Amino acid sequence: MGELPCNGGPEEKPIMTYAHGLQPEAARKGDQPASLVSPRWLALAPIPAVLVLLPVLVMLDIRRDIGPPVLLTFNAAFLALATFMVAYLAARGFIESGLWHYLWLGVGVFTFGVAFLSAGWLVTAIGANESVTLNNVGALLASIFHTWGSIGLRRSSSPVKKPLARGLATAAAVYAAATLLLFLVLTLSSSHLLPPFFVPGQGGAPIRTIVQIATMVLFTASGALLMSVYLRTRREFLYWYAAGLFLIATGLFTSIFVKVLGDPIGWITRATRYFGGSYFVAAMVMAIREARQKQMDFPTMMSRLFPRPAASYQLLVETVPDAVVGLDSESRVLLWNPAAETMFGYRAAEAAGKTLDEVVSPKEAVSFKKDIESTRQSPQTMVRKELTLWKRNGGRMLAEMSLAGKETPGGWVGTAIFRDVTQRRRAEDTISNQARILDSVVEGIVVTDMDLVARYWNRGAESLLGWPAGEVLGKHVTEFFEFSFPGAEDREAVIKQALERGRWSGEVIARRKDGVEACLLASSANINDRDGNAIGILAIYHDITPMKQAEEERAKLLRRLQALAADLQQEKDLLNVIVENTEAHLAYLDPEFRFVWVNSTYARGCGHPAGELIGKHHFDLFPNEENEAIFRNARDTGEAVTFRDKPFVFADQPERGVTYWDWTLAPVKDAAGKVRGLVLSLVDTTERKKTEMLKDEFIGLVSHELRTPLTVAIGSMHTAMMDGVTPEEQKELFVNARESAESLSHILDNLLELSRYQAKRLVLQKRVVDLPALAGQIVEKLRNQANPRPFALHFTADVAPVQADPIRVERVLHNLMDNAIKYSPDGTEIAVFCRKEEDCLLMGVRDHGSGIPRGDQDKLFEPFVRLANPVTTRGVGLGLVVCKRLVEAHGGKIWVESEPGQGSTFCFTLPVHP
Repeated sequence: MGELPCNGGPEEKPIMTYAHGLQPEAARKGDQPASLVSPRWLALAPIPAVLVLLPVLVMLDIRRDIGPPVLLTFNAAFLALATFMVAYLAARGFIESGLWHYLWLGVGVFTFGVAFLSAGWLVTAIGANESVTLNNVGALLASIFHTWGSIGLRRSSSPVKKPLARGLATAAAVYAAATLLLFLVLTLSSSHLLPPFFVPGQGGAPIRTIVQIATMVLFTASGALLMSVYLRTRREFLYWYAAGLFLIATGLFTSIFVKVLGDPIGWITRATRYFGGSYFVAAMVMAIREARQKQMDFPTMMSRLFPRPAASYQLLVETVPDAVVGLDSESRVLLWNPAAETMFGYRAAEAAGKTLDEVVSPKEAVSFKKDIESTRQSPQTMVRKELTLWKRNGGRMLAEMSLAGKETPGGWVGTAIFRDVTQRRRAEDTISNQARILDSVVEGIVVTDMDLVARYWNRGAESLLGWPAGEVLGKHVTEFFEFSFPGAEDREAVIKQALERGRWSGEVIARRKDGVEACLLASSANINDRDGNAIGILAIYHDITPMKQAEEERAKLLRRLQALAADLQQEKDLLNVIVENTEAHLAYLDPEFRFVWVNSTYARGCGHPAGELIGKHHFDLFPNEENEAIFRNARDTGEAVTFRDKPFVFADQPERGVTYWDWTLAPVKDAAGKVRGLVLSLVDTTERKKTEMLKDEFIGLVSHELRTPLTVAIGSMHTAMMDGVTPEEQKELFVNARESAESLSHILDNLLELSRYQAKRLVLQKRVVDLPALAGQIVEKLRNQANPRPFALHFTADVAPVQADPIRVERVLHNLMDNAIKYSPDGTEIAVFCRKEEDCLLMGVRDHGSGIPRGDQDKLFEPFVRLANPVTTRGVGLGLVVCKRLVEAHGGKIWVESEPGQGSTFCFTLPVHP
């Protein structure tokens, strides 16, 4: 360790003597920094004032010289005192500290003052140019010396002790050299060996301007260096000295514009130098005052303007929070800093001279001596240990000691540094307990510093991610921990955002050491110190991989269920389309026979809206004991029941008469086989049943109608061929056979036409048809029948030929005229008429029969329908049906107009331009 360093001053004592109570009071008190908001800053006010006044004086151009007596008075009053005072005190500072920068500052002020004073006092003797040359060159030399001195101050060199006589001789030699240098400049200028600096009445020469600008820059730089040191140390001396340099630099700037010595601008220049000199004096006064306040002489104060290693060491020892104790080889106390006083309760004077074991630990005497001996044998060894120490009040503390020492000419000297770690140990124990608690939790807990270097890794993190703590601590997490954030493409952006916010939570996809990915629920928060600054990050990880897998399975199951539901919905929609568009009447009933659901066909068929049926009892709406018994049996036995063409009469709709139904009653059973509902399926077969009945009747009629003319024809021809039949009788028999054959042919033609229509094979062969001629041909054929009727044809002049199928139109007219013959009394006239109406021809056949009731008129054009007629009931009821189909095939329509007892008129239309 060597000797304990001392301060630089000759009057200061070594630090180790502080233990004997010789510590100066000022050494314990730090310099109090001055506030920037201070009236001293007003000292710089002359600078802007001069800069504002200068352009005014330049424009006024006043060239009035003020004589030497006034100049000499001001020079002596303001500058001479400052020059020699600062030069003297700077020399003393150099002699005491050995620091050359103080000497350079002193010789700079000396050179500047001597040059300025000499130039002013000798101006009348040596001339204006020589005076200006001496002044400006002296100022340049002064600025150079100040720059060297300021740089030295800024660097804060260590003091070098010099013998007093040698230091004084050096200072005297430097000052003498500066004086000789000025004298040399004056001699060279007087001998005109230097270029002219100044021409009276015209002003300065270019060389003078260059010298002044260089000088101004150097003075300004020197002032700036000193001011920067002032802002760091707040030493008043530095502030006032820097302010003086700034004022002198300002004066040099104004002197550039001087044309006549002693004019107002020249006096501004002198004023700034006077103020600058005053500030130099103020700087020295501040240094002297500070020295008195700190109870030291001025040279010592000058040597302490900047803290140097010795002073820094002293300050460190005095302010360090650890107890610093200086020891000799017998462990006697030589140094006892303020922290030791606070830690152990003994003042320095009380501890001085006592052995360390007497003061702080009676049980450690042997141990201390062994430690000292080990450092003596191995100077590079430092002993570190923890031990229990006693305080003056009897209390104990756990301390950490560091001991080092070195042999010196005066014997072994060591330094022991004690640090109270009692609270730290308690905190470490608490932390250790907390760590054990954290290691017992299943969650992964990780602590990193702000650079994401792992500092703590609990057992939960080891188990969760697979890396032992020993493999990860001290490493950046990205070196071993591969992770990403679901849904975030830029991982670094997420980390940056989390650090800025100080808190984050979300999911992390991490790759374990074995390569398996795990989904973690993570939360992190910044760890802050007492000042609120982030010093680390705490992250907690919880493994949610099983939960995520379960969620994925649930999601897959949900997707399958949704797909199944969609399929079921599709099937339901399809089934609904089917059941809603089927001819079957469908209903679902509960075991009590209440409606649960019905399709629209059922609702229309029963004549009740679906909403009115739901919840109602089936047999309250449609009472039928037989059907109710069938329902009950199906429910109780669970067996389906099927019926074909089962008759039913709607009690609330008697006008419908007897209806016929194909129906099935099917029980719906649950898993236990219990009937939980009945499905009723009904198909209305009323029309089919009636059609079948009509067909049966039609077959009977057709058989009869076909058999009768066929029997007549066969019988007539058979009789005509018998022997003994006269020719007249044969002729009559052949006429009968012909009429029967024509009747049979007519019936067959109607059947064929109807069959073609129903099979959708009816094809019209249209051409031009002359209706009057066609009607006349049909009348002629009908007149040859057994019971002819008189016909009257009425055709208007606007009746023109039409495009139609002549055979089908003839079939329509033939059927209507034949019906008129059948259903009109003998001898009555049948009228056939035709006229044009808009875009069609209307043609009709009017008879004078008994007429047709209105209730029967709608049935005329239905198949297999014959109306009872008191005159005749011949025919199978197909003629009018055929007429309707053929007329509609042409794009026309057919109808009847009739009143009972007034005959009937059958009309139909044919389009003029089909």
